[in-house]
Amino acid sequence: MYFASSQGKLPELSDRQSLWRLLVTMTRHTTVDSIHQERREKRGGGKVRGDSLGMFDLKSEGSGASAFDNFTSDEPTPETIIAVNEKMESLLSKLPDDQHRQIVLMRLEGYSNNEIATTLNSSLRTVERRLQQIRDLWSDV
Repeated sequence: MYFASSQGKLPELSDRQSLWRLLVTMTRHTTVDSIHQERREKRGGGKVRGDSLGMFDLKSEGSGASAFDNFTSDEPTPETIIAVNEKMESLLSKLPDDQHRQIVLMRLEGYSNNEIATTLNSSLRTVERRLQQIRDLWSDV
């Protein structure tokens, strides 16, 4: 079995922004998969039934704007925050030990590999090797 990281599909986790992008992307994929699961034919094929259509007026009163415009925001929704936290906990639980988890959390906080090595009293190569192990473990997710 080939890992996504060995195929070059998993991005480098060089900073906390890239790790957050990876987490948000993985959460988005999980959400889309859940939506597809719910829309399968055995679950009604995504057809709206009964009064549920009434909760989505396609046009807001007099404004001409779509009701879905109310869903856009620069801030993440509480559901998104919960989903990201759950995904993060799931990913952290797949790591073999506390040192791997500490490395991930320090990267999220913006520490460089050198700073992590100094804090953990280990070599830079050890930190880099652990990050590669993390990429390999998470590429299956």
